[in-house]
Amino acid sequence: MFQGFNPFYGGSTCGRPYEYCETFPSVHIPEQFGNEDEYLSFMVYEAAKRKYAESQNGTIGKRIEEELLRLKQKHLAGYILFIWDIISYGKETLDSPLFGPGNGNECCSVVNYLLGITAIDPIEYNLPFEKFVNGKTNHVPTIDIHIDSDSHEKFKSLVIQRYGKRIARQIWPKETTKNNTEIPENILIHRLIIADMDVDFYIPVEERLNEKTNTIERYVVEHDRDLIGKGVVEQRIVLDKDLSLLKCLLCSPFGMMDKDSIPLDDEDTYRAIWNEEVDGVSYMSNSRFKDAAKKCCPNSISELAILIALSMPMRQKVLEEYVRRHVEKKAVNYFIPEMSSVLDETHGLLLYMEQLMLLTQIVSGMDGADIESMRKALMRRRREESMNTYEPLFVDGGRGNGYPEHLLKDLYQSFWKYAAHTFSKCHYICLATTAYKIIYLSRRMSKSAIISW
Repeated sequence: MFQGFNPFYGGSTCGRPYEYCETFPSVHIPEQFGNEDEYLSFMVYEAAKRKYAESQNGTIGKRIEEELLRLKQKHLAGYILFIWDIISYGKETLDSPLFGPGNGNECCSVVNYLLGITAIDPIEYNLPFEKFVNGKTNHVPTIDIHIDSDSHEKFKSLVIQRYGKRIARQIWPKETTKNNTEIPENILIHRLIIADMDVDFYIPVEERLNEKTNTIERYVVEHDRDLIGKGVVEQRIVLDKDLSLLKCLLCSPFGMMDKDSIPLDDEDTYRAIWNEEVDGVSYMSNSRFKDAAKKCCPNSISELAILIALSMPMRQKVLEEYVRRHVEKKAVNYFIPEMSSVLDETHGLLLYMEQLMLLTQIVSGMDGADIESMRKALMRRRREESMNTYEPLFVDGGRGNGYPEHLLKDLYQSFWKYAAHTFSKCHYICLATTAYKIIYLSRRMSKSAIISW
């Protein structure tokens, strides 16, 4: 069982660039561990023994060690433990909640994967940790928690109850949320402010009518985002209808099983996708995806993720080019042969942000923090910063690795041309994983069972 913790934990001002030591309510730490970093390290290595055959040495061990060191340097162990705590407490307390596999950059961390915060293995999918946290990170990274519709409201209330209403308050939902085109139709978001002491100390709260309960409650209406990471955490709890459908399939008497035990290489499931048996599954029901899947016959989560990403609106030309290359399977001529280890997955097309980062590291050997800053400058079309700051770093690093200057400049120009059109691999891996599991389970249920829900 979970033991209690001190919600007023803050620690002393420590003179760090930003006071992560005062950011998070304290998770209970057993007496044998001196601090949050030691406790986090212990849990991660224990989980690694279960999930990886090789964890202490080699590539995986080095990755774990580097992530833990970076989290310690950025004073983020408390935040990771905070997320782990509320998810674990929700799993223990609620009746069969279904949490998502992740959604964004948090999936680039093997620490998050080992703690069960995400279900995406960044080693398997070649996701760089620097996209989540790097040497220049000066903010608390966002980790949204996705959950099924039955558990959404209950989990929000559970988090508030766990910390107390003076420590955790809901942010008043804006009226424009329903019309915000950036928020997909299949989700609804609760936003909470959780502080290391009374929220009123940091942010003004107002009394508003809760129409669901017809009671007057105190809400945060507006807050200064500069406070995030300095005594205040904003936590988003996302209702995901795809998870609700998956939960129905898992909880049905015809399909009861642990979602994490579903094999991701089932031939019958992929054959159903090739045959367009995907109606009702988000991101796969559109004609662009169906046509592409019929031609490409994807047989892995990685290939599904590519097709889901490219079948989104405004990406038709790139989708057609990918399908053509996939079907023809012609060899790709790269600027630099080593690029094949990153781009063969997408048949030579630069599609993912993560590919841009990995290519830069392989060719130039630039620091991970500089690579992430370069990626942002390229994607946001900041030409002066991109060309005057990062192109020289890229070219100088590549020359040091023995590559000709003219090839390096050509490669960087291709980055400038295509970077703004890249998208997040980790996000689409998550979407593909959930969609695949829905199809896997629906193939194993009778039609009468499906109709009965």
